[in-house]
Amino acid sequence: MINMSDDPAKAAYLFWKLSIIINTLDKMRELLSRREIGNELDIDEKAFVENASLILRSTEVSLEATKEVIDSLVSLTAKNYFYNLYRSAKSKLGLLKDQLDIIMKENVKEKSKEEKLRGV
Repeated sequence: MINMSDDPAKAAYLFWKLSIIINTLDKMRELLSRREIGNELDIDEKAFVENASLILRSTEVSLEATKEVIDSLVSLTAKNYFYNLYRSAKSKLGLLKDQLDIIMKENVKEKSKEEKLRGV
């Protein structure tokens, strides 16, 4: 965990970190939704989606580490503000995990159908 002794430094760190996490989750949601409806993704976007489960696991670990910093805040106002952001990110993460699970199950079904058609 990052060693910060005062709330202003922690607040700056939390704002930065939670903004990155939320933006990452929003981008993931956008790309997964575009993929689901059949829109073409560019090469970088495809790589992002292909690594979605790893990105979400990493984001979850980062989010939990962020919670430890929130817990260490002295100011109740700041704590409440960052807990609200944390809960929002946690909710988005859960929804994306569910969406990714559905996509992965569909991919398995599609591969199975393709293999049956090829006689594998």
